[in-house]
Amino acid sequence: MFEELIKLATGGLDKIAADLYQSAKGVIRNEVREKLSIERIRALIENISQIGKVKTIFNPDKILDLGEIYCEGVVTFDEPEIVHDIRSFNTEKVLLQGGPGQGKSIYLKYLCLEEAKNGHFIPIFIEFRNLSFERPLKEELIIAIQNFGIKIEVELFDYLAKSEKLLFILDGFDEVPSNVRIKTARELEQIAKTYKNLRIVVSSRPDAGLGASVYFKTFKIKFLSKDIQEKFLKHLFGNEEESRPIEEVLKENEFLSDVTRTPLLLTLFAITYKARQFKPDSISEFYSIIFPTMLYRHDRMKLGFERERRSKLSDYQIQRIFETLCFLSLKAGKIRFNTLDFKNYLNKSTEHERIKENLEDELIDDITLITALIIEDGYDNYSYVHKSIQEYFSSVFISRLTDDRKFEFYDHLVSSYSEYEKWKNVINFLSTIDVYNYQRYFLLPLRKKSIGLNNKDKLMLNYSQIENSIGSETKVRIDENGNMINVYWDDTYSSSTFPQFIEFIRTEMVNFLTDEKSSLADYLMFCEVSEYEHYQESDGAFILNLLTYITNVKRSRALVKYISVKIKNSQVMNEINELENEILRTDKMNQEITSF
Repeated sequence: MFEELIKLATGGLDKIAADLYQSAKGVIRNEVREKLSIERIRALIENISQIGKVKTIFNPDKILDLGEIYCEGVVTFDEPEIVHDIRSFNTEKVLLQGGPGQGKSIYLKYLCLEEAKNGHFIPIFIEFRNLSFERPLKEELIIAIQNFGIKIEVELFDYLAKSEKLLFILDGFDEVPSNVRIKTARELEQIAKTYKNLRIVVSSRPDAGLGASVYFKTFKIKFLSKDIQEKFLKHLFGNEEESRPIEEVLKENEFLSDVTRTPLLLTLFAITYKARQFKPDSISEFYSIIFPTMLYRHDRMKLGFERERRSKLSDYQIQRIFETLCFLSLKAGKIRFNTLDFKNYLNKSTEHERIKENLEDELIDDITLITALIIEDGYDNYSYVHKSIQEYFSSVFISRLTDDRKFEFYDHLVSSYSEYEKWKNVINFLSTIDVYNYQRYFLLPLRKKSIGLNNKDKLMLNYSQIENSIGSETKVRIDENGNMINVYWDDTYSSSTFPQFIEFIRTEMVNFLTDEKSSLADYLMFCEVSEYEHYQESDGAFILNLLTYITNVKRSRALVKYISVKIKNSQVMNEINELENEILRTDKMNQEITSF
């Protein structure tokens, strides 16, 4: 009976349900019969189809089918170059890495819809930002499946996860709150290890905390080539006549074609150039024109049309409020928020900008309907059209703070890796729009702290600083003789803020470990049987947590001494001295210019 009913289901998932039913036994078979009934399959298909309904910054007034906006070949890799379905990755666990605006979310939604049609897997699309992180990750995933239309419990989850039929598409690991990110990464690794046949695709920005994963193979999204940029513009406008002027500008300007190498930036350039014929000289200048362009683009793109602003505020006032709004929401860790939070942010923003009127409702309309930089996102919810919009305008807000407030902000980030994680891309923007304060209050203190220079510029490196640079999740793969096979480096504070130092310390760590060959072998030989079995992988190799090993064999002091000797005459030390001299020269020049 169940087999006959399931054949009536549509969307390519019917055969999977039938196969799962045939393979199941006992109580689980009854669970499959109930939970993957024809009604549940149809509900699942409906929920998957909703993933394909999107709003874009190019067409903010419409909800579009993803099939209309997805441009094949925009997301590419080194090997394989183009992936049309999950099986083409040739691995069960995929870490998809890409920077801001490289199209990770749209691409994952596309893969989810394709898998629903292909019928190879049951695809479950989950955004990390929508998880509560109040319970173990496995429980969060079970709840997410339930919300997707299949009311399963732990036993059925285990069966599906081992069945080779379940696919998790997990979007935005970098949006996991920093205070639970390590815990979430460990739980994700444990799930990957426990369920070897479970397909998992995770997207993330680089250096977000999954770099040390042993079980996920990393695929990095390539930047758009000039040919793909041209193809994308034709697809964006729908005809060559409208896209040609922008293509010509990019061909003539090498800098611009380097700037517009992500789908988001290329789209934003298409909007700004069409409205203003503006050619920016930097990424920050590029972002700076977005807000005024979005305020007026309806007027310029639709002859005779003018959208009235309900707030009656000037361009300057609305933009300042928007900058403050971005800062407040980012500080609260919210890229998506409900109406009440939206109004609270706007109330504080208008007060900060000394606008006393109660304009929250009017500003919500102006920001969402005119600029479309924040859009409606389901019932009673709003979200930024892209996280980098929130990050850029937050950086503008910070750049106009007083020097003492800037110092407090930068100093807070130097002292706290978890806080830096939240503001990482904001810091990248500040490095170009607030160069002097960024270098003086953030970059120089951070780099000195990383290598152990105290207030008197004396090298006082300690093991805690080395731990922070190596990362608590860094692992080493060795054979039973202590020969090193591979190192899985953790994403750390310095990975993005001081890459020269990270390259230095990783090189020296490998040299140190090579000399530790016999000690590593002894560590395996004399550890407890349970530990030995935990370390050993199916291929016979062993995976150790690097810092745990160094602590257990009491080699931390030797490591500090070794790194300290190497660092004294290194290029890393020279670069810090050069940076400090540059800041001193700027200080001197400022004093000369401003003296009266």
